Amino acid sequence: MTFRTWSLFRKAFPKDVDRHSTFHVYDRESEGLLPSVVDRLVKLDGDMLTFLCIRTIDMTIDQLVSLNTINTLAVLAIEIGSNDRLGKYRETLTVQRLRDWGRSVGESGAFKKLRVLLVDGCNSLPTRLVLACISSFPSLNIVGISGQPDPSEEEPYWGNWRQHPHLDRWDKTNSDSGERRSRTTMASDMRRLYDASLELSQDGSPGGGTYQSLSMHYIQRSMPDTATEIAWFVRELKDEPARPVKRVQQDKSRSDTKKRKLREDKKVSIGSLLGSFT
Repeated sequence: MTFRTWSLFRKAFPKDVDRHSTFHVYDRESEGLLPSVVDRLVKLDGDMLTFLCIRTIDMTIDQLVSLNTINTLAVLAIEIGSNDRLGKYRETLTVQRLRDWGRSVGESGAFKKLRVLLVDGCNSLPTRLVLACISSFPSLNIVGISGQPDPSEEEPYWGNWRQHPHLDRWDKTNSDSGERRSRTTMASDMRRLYDASLELSQDGSPGGGTYQSLSMHYIQRSMPDTATEIAWFVRELKDEPARPVKRVQQDKSRSDTKKRKLREDKKVSIGSLLGSFT
């Protein structure tokens, strides 16, 4: 079933559609199909969660910012693989690019539902800087990075993130055959990571598959290095403090009282003043 057919069927028979659906788009000729994929996901209903895996050899800042428009995005995996023709990695995700992306998220208020982010294949990026760049993502509480620690720090400082050594729910190989994981395995990994993020949260969000999800895989002719280890980090999301009552409203009553008292005082003084002329 194509994505278009699934969308039409879901609108006509919403109760008859599988709770978790999976689709894939192969862009073997690098035709630039990612904008079309993003456009499809933007049009999804708000009650559907989106799990998106992008396996590519290049990720521009415009492509990163375009992901901000997917309001249903809950899990995002970005895998930067090798160029088949060149046979080597292209470090396209720079710290500056990630920093600009994080700033755009903070300014636009995007990613209200994004809980899990995986950045794989950028082995030269310091992990500490990557965490700092994406800390503005409001609902993010699980991050996987195949980066490297800062060699200048004996005890790396992760900010409000802490490393979670036992959170290993993203397998690059199939444990049975040793082959590259299938699309079904990728979708299962993303669901497991999302469920783990719900377990870590303190807002009592429902988990255990009670949600509806769409797993979309955008794949070019590339694959991250399977030998690279992924470091997982988690953080606790604290509720925003209650907004204080505006002092303008509090001072307004006192201001009105002062004005009323001042007017009464003026009336008395004016009466006595008029009496002096009689």
